[in-house]
Amino acid sequence: MLGFYRRHWFDIGGVLAVVVGVVLLLKWKTLPYIQLLMALNFFTLLLHQFEEYRWPGGLPGQMNGGLHKSDMPDRYPANPHSLMLLNTVGAYPFYLLPVFFPDVIWLGLGPVLLAFAQVPTHGLMMPIKLKTLYGKGFITAFFMWLPIGILYIRHIVAEGLVRPADWVYGAIYMFLFGAFVVQGTIRIFRDKHTPHRFARKQLGRWGNAS
Repeated sequence: MLGFYRRHWFDIGGVLAVVVGVVLLLKWKTLPYIQLLMALNFFTLLLHQFEEYRWPGGLPGQMNGGLHKSDMPDRYPANPHSLMLLNTVGAYPFYLLPVFFPDVIWLGLGPVLLAFAQVPTHGLMMPIKLKTLYGKGFITAFFMWLPIGILYIRHIVAEGLVRPADWVYGAIYMFLFGAFVVQGTIRIFRDKHTPHRFARKQLGRWGNAS
């Protein structure tokens, strides 16, 4: 069961995105605006992961082979197990907590600020460094996360919901997630001898190096 989930967590996330999308359509007029935005943020996370890992997919290759110049891009430094953990066990709570606690503004600012950072990461840094036109994940980051984040910040500022401390806490929360959940998980589980390896189709042009 775990092996299946490890290989298909992003596909299951895609199905979950459909379910979440239907629920949001049904609850569109009844959910508080700030909670709706945070739910849309989580919905975008699921689509973002699907874009990165399934369609068009290829992020593992860009990450391991392109950014890290690994000679084992199918397993090092990131592997299917570490990416499953950070993208589900780590990322799901990070994006869901603001949905259930929308009045805790810094909980919402953390994911919003991280989403803003995804735009130049996928849209500029990765294409320039990898000499490609498209960094996997850019479409959902630019066309969904960016406008959702702008609407969220406009709302909390206009309604006087955000305190100066919330910006600080939100930035720290984002940094801790990136440092410990994202980078930490990859570092802890990096293993050149791991049995968990990406399929060649997930590696793109770096597949020939594996």
